Amino acid sequence: MVQQFQNQAADAGYKAWVGIPEFVFDAPEPVLIDHYVQETITELKKRGFTGDNIFMAAHSLGGVMSQDYVPKNSDIKGQILMGSSLLRK
Repeated sequence: MVQQFQNQAADAGYKAWVGIPEFVFDAPEPVLIDHYVQETITELKKRGFTGDNIFMAAHSLGGVMSQDYVPKNSDIKGQILMGSSLLRK
């Protein structure tokens, strides 16, 4: 699915980079989310990403966690929630 997204972006004239943080048991841990997201961004930069338009997409519990993470991190320009509850903060 990621490859398809990147191909469609390229067809439209955009470069799309995708990084997927790897959490233990695929469960985002609130205490470690900052570490894993920053680690993923660092890895993208090592591989050649030079942009500053970073968006976070998340599903289910990850979407709940991202709603706390994104407002505290100005390097993230926006978020995409999929199958997640909206927090009332």
